[in-house]
Amino acid sequence: KETEIEKENGGKGEGEKRETQINNGQMGLFDAESPVDESVVNGQLPDVHPAEGGRILQNISTVPHQYFLTNTEEKINALIELLSQQKSFCFDTETTGLDTQKAELVGISFSITPQEAYFVPVPESQEETKLIVQKFKNIFENETIEKTGQNIKYDISILKKYDVEVKGKFFDTMLAHYLIQPDMRHGMDLLSETYLNYKPVSIISLIGPNGK
Repeated sequence: KETEIEKENGGKGEGEKRETQINNGQMGLFDAESPVDESVVNGQLPDVHPAEGGRILQNISTVPHQYFLTNTEEKINALIELLSQQKSFCFDTETTGLDTQKAELVGISFSITPQEAYFVPVPESQEETKLIVQKFKNIFENETIEKTGQNIKYDISILKKYDVEVKGKFFDTMLAHYLIQPDMRHGMDLLSETYLNYKPVSIISLIGPNGK
């Protein structure tokens, strides 16, 4: 598993599985009331991808989206109920580092539809974190629900530390890309730009270098 900032270089993509701390910048990204960027209204153009001969990429400012900060018991219970009704969902763990034996959970993100995601932050206390993670235990261990992730074995290893055994069918976007394009890099940012024509928000722009 690459470093959390290395998700920009491998595993989850350039700057995605991050060595991170939750701060106001990141919370703004997942705020349910976060509006579409005003620059869209003002006519801001999407980014240009120089490596692709000037190909225009979409970004968070040009694509309508909804990110929900799920940080209360009521919101968590509602999310669990929503996930329990799905045939599949995508998830990602945010942690303090790369080593699964040492890394601590910072939060978990979920998505079931395009341009919509939920982020569940957890406290510094690992005992309190375990209580929150345990609420999702039945969802993760439900074998009838398929789980999608990028380098998902890392996320599975992290959740196992909190007594959650992720079960069911898995779809790993990193492994899938390796099978069809073994000679390319497999970072999530690159996959997004290549196949979705979308440039993800850089984690560095949210929390700074090395999560500071």
